[in-house]
Amino acid sequence: MFGRIAHAVAPPRELENRILVVFEMSGGNDGLNTVVPYTNEIYKKNRTSIAIGEGQALKIADGFGFHPSLTGMAKLLENS
Repeated sequence: MFGRIAHAVAPPRELENRILVVFEMSGGNDGLNTVVPYTNEIYKKNRTSIAIGEGQALKIADGFGFHPSLTGMAKLLENS
């Protein structure tokens, strides 16, 4: 589906060097422990036993980080 959409629409000039990466994950993973909002109090309150703290997360933006086991994704982001 994404391939057909990408070929159907010519990208604006400022987006020509960007890449969209889509991950389909199944099992026990969810988005909040993949890209962790480690400064969000609601996240901490509702995930008391599984919350990833600021010292554990691999920082990717202010207040957000990857799960500590996602070092490969963090390296890809650093190299982009």
